[in-house]
Amino acid sequence: MRKSPTPGFTKISRAAIGIYLLLFCLPVGCEPLQLRIEHKEMMPSVSPELRPGSKFNLNITQEAANNIWVKIPAWLAGTWLVNTETTVFRQDCRTGSTSASPTLFTAKSRFTYGKQRDREGGIWHYLGVPYCSSTDFPTFTEYHQVSSKECVANSPNSISLKTQFDVVRVSKSTRKVIETLQQESITTYDFVNVDELAMKSSTKVFDDLGIARNVVRNQAVVSRAEPFAQIDAEDGKNLHELFRQFLLAKNLTSLLPD
Repeated sequence: MRKSPTPGFTKISRAAIGIYLLLFCLPVGCEPLQLRIEHKEMMPSVSPELRPGSKFNLNITQEAANNIWVKIPAWLAGTWLVNTETTVFRQDCRTGSTSASPTLFTAKSRFTYGKQRDREGGIWHYLGVPYCSSTDFPTFTEYHQVSSKECVANSPNSISLKTQFDVVRVSKSTRKVIETLQQESITTYDFVNVDELAMKSSTKVFDDLGIARNVVRNQAVVSRAEPFAQIDAEDGKNLHELFRQFLLAKNLTSLLPD
C-alpha cells in the first residue's frame, strides 16, 4: 500500500493511501459493502503542467483544501503502525502477465485516524483534500498530489476506501517534470480486535495519458500504537474550529462540541 502523507492523515512520505476510513460516512453516504470493488479502466490525461518536460510549478498545481469531515467507527480511531507488507498479486496491464508469488517487504509507517469528538461522543476524521506532500531523492523530488478520497463500501467490521493521486517526479537541477504517474488505491481495513486490523490494498498505476500500467495487491497486519486522542491543531490548521464550521454548514448543530 502506498501511503500518502496528508493534512487529512498523519504524514507518511511515500504514501498514498490512506486511507481512506469511513464506516458511517456522515454526512456523505457510502454504498453497502460490495463483494468486488473495481478499478477504473482508464484515467484522463494529466494537465499540461504535469506532462514530462514541463517546467514544474508547485503553486499552480496546489488548491485550497476542502473542509470535509467523516464520522468513523470507534475501532478505527487512534494511531496505527505497519512494519511489513506482503505483495500477493501483480499484473502488467500492457502484457497481461500476472504473478501471485507472495513477496514480503519492509513498509514502516505510522498513521492516525480521528481528529475530533462530537457532543454525542462520535469521532470524526478530517480529510482536507486536495493536498500535496513530497519526498526527496538524490536527483529528483517526488510529489504526491492527492485529489480525492471516498468511502466505497462498509459493513460493521470492515471499511473500504478509495484514493486517487498523481505521483510527479521533478528534476532537482532543471525543475522539469521527469515522469508523472496516476494512481488509484483501494484499501480495506477489517476489524480483528481492539489492537489489530487486517489491511488489504489494491493499487492501479496509469501513465500521464491515463493508460493503465500495472496493478499490485498487498496485505498487512496493522497494530494499534495509541488510543484515540483529540487533535485541535495540525499542520497550521485549527481543526477544532474547522470541525465546528463543518457541523454548522451541514446543519448538525446538535453535535456541536462544548
